Amino acid sequence: MRYSSARNPLRRLAEARRILVVTHRNADVDAVASAYAMKLLASAAGPRKDVTMVSPEGVTLQSKKVLSTFGARFREEIPSRDYDLVFVTDTGHSALLSAQLDAIKSMKSYRVLIDHHPLDESMKEVVDSALVDIGASSASEMVFLLAEGAGIKMGRRAAKVLLLGLMADSQFLTLASNRTIDTVKKLCGLGANLEEARSLLRTRRDVSESIARIKASKRASYFRAGEWLVAFTTVGSFQASVARSLVEVGADVSLALGEVEGETRASLRSTQIFKEKTSIHLGTDFCKAFADRSGGAGGGHPTAASMNVPAKPDAVVQAFKDFVGARLGVTLKEV
Repeated sequence: MRYSSARNPLRRLAEARRILVVTHRNADVDAVASAYAMKLLASAAGPRKDVTMVSPEGVTLQSKKVLSTFGARFREEIPSRDYDLVFVTDTGHSALLSAQLDAIKSMKSYRVLIDHHPLDESMKEVVDSALVDIGASSASEMVFLLAEGAGIKMGRRAAKVLLLGLMADSQFLTLASNRTIDTVKKLCGLGANLEEARSLLRTRRDVSESIARIKASKRASYFRAGEWLVAFTTVGSFQASVARSLVEVGADVSLALGEVEGETRASLRSTQIFKEKTSIHLGTDFCKAFADRSGGAGGGHPTAASMNVPAKPDAVVQAFKDFVGARLGVTLKEV
């Protein structure tokens, strides 16, 4: 995408007064950072801006720490009022807007999506314009590039929060491209600091999350798929953290899932090497495809994806085993 084009939506900030910025439910650091930076950029674009930030169902514990540092606050529901401009950040599927979806869809104001996930059809019904860059490390990187392209002067506070979002979603720059590194350099030149960002993002896990990771690892099942090790486990909560932990202990690809409120919530993770050698994109090849077939919602990145589907956990596990076996041309064998 062209960040400096005349269609850059941040150019609209100068004329807008009431602005709504919404991100996905249970918002992670990249989600809150990209949204909060939009609020700061709106103020930099002109005087007398009234910006409301919303994250349905709240934010993660790590995000709470970030927001506390900056003294920022998100609402969980959209206030009933008129808005001149609406931004939706870091939201790959409309289901992630939860109960706020209908309110956004009914708005007559201009609505823009800024996201680094593959564009889902469901979001086309929510926004008037979708800016999607799957080559970006994060929505935070995209917000910086859009601000730069629009010629909006970025302050130190915005630079600091965007670096946090970028660092969090790029796994502390493990997944960074040359463009991402260049963005980091520019953010640091504006007053952000790498070591400060690392320190702020380092948080001790909640004890309940650690217990979930340990128990899920003990009851996990492991399979060989040719040269690859695949792990499956069930857990009532913290599916993303558990899936990540299984990869950290040695699996090449993992699936952690559980039945919650009548649906299966699943998170998948893989190593970068698995993605590069197999060309399997967990977000589009499996999560989105399975969710579309089953009437749920799913998607994500090549090595990190999730879905909520009206199917039993056993059916999801079997579907993933069949998918991996078919893509790799092997039969999975339990270890």
